[in-house]
Amino acid sequence: MFLRRPHALCAQLLCALLLLISPTSVLADQASPKVVVTNGPLHALVYGVMQGVAKPVLLSSKNASHHGRDLRPSQLKRLSAADLLITMGKHIDTTVYKFAIANDIEIFSPGPDNTELLLEPRPLGVWDENHSIVKTETAFDEHGVDIHIWLSPANAVSLTSALVEKLSQVDPANADQYVANAQTQIKNIKAVDESLRVLLEASKNKPFVSYHDATQYLEYHYGLRSIASISVDDSHGTGARTVRDVRQAIADKNVRCLFREPGSEPKMIKSITENLNVKVVQYDPAGVLVTPGTEAWATTIRNVAEKLNGCLSDPG
Repeated sequence: MFLRRPHALCAQLLCALLLLISPTSVLADQASPKVVVTNGPLHALVYGVMQGVAKPVLLSSKNASHHGRDLRPSQLKRLSAADLLITMGKHIDTTVYKFAIANDIEIFSPGPDNTELLLEPRPLGVWDENHSIVKTETAFDEHGVDIHIWLSPANAVSLTSALVEKLSQVDPANADQYVANAQTQIKNIKAVDESLRVLLEASKNKPFVSYHDATQYLEYHYGLRSIASISVDDSHGTGARTVRDVRQAIADKNVRCLFREPGSEPKMIKSITENLNVKVVQYDPAGVLVTPGTEAWATTIRNVAEKLNGCLSDPG
């Protein structure tokens, strides 16, 4: 009886095993670009365009700024493998941006050329009746731009189109898939926009206060009216004069709603609202509590709109 030599048998078994693996799936995996995104709602838009090609990686499970923060080993590993970094820019994601530059990683950031609308940040405190939302043409990587661009459906549409162009440059083999996905995503964004326009009609021009000024893109788009913000972030204190001015504005303008984000300083909120007839409502404009995925942008903006409308339209 003829016996095969062990190494020959192993070689044949290995070939048989390789045949069981789909060649197309191996090639597709090799060809798919590795994309890392630093922002949750932006990650959702990227994911929508890349569906069926590859899954973009959200760098942080929480939608935190990487401004000056050290990167964890797991984050460094993800970044090192990236073909493309999609970031909120060098002033927001400073550490990540520097790493990408040093390691010759392709970068995409929002800016005047790929967004419909950029707005200047508003000053801390109370805004007078003549204060208006100000458009800007400043480059997004410079100071002087409100970063909450995802809360404009018009920006979501523009970014989707820009992402198709960028991804097609990085991965021309899948350009047709990116275009088809983008068409579907833009259709869905417009459907969400129309539903929110109807929802927020009753909340137009009703004054409210924000703990952190995060909603002016939403205000601009739907005709809403925030009259003050309390804090830039919890690393910066709020002065006694700002507290006094905001309390006075709440009383004078019959403000019934103050909106806070997850992690807002409760003592500061209490100092603003104590003995005033104002309801404190938590919303999540950065999508920190939203599960990452293709629906995260729609979930984030819809949840914010529903929270705003739920308080502002309440007759009580």
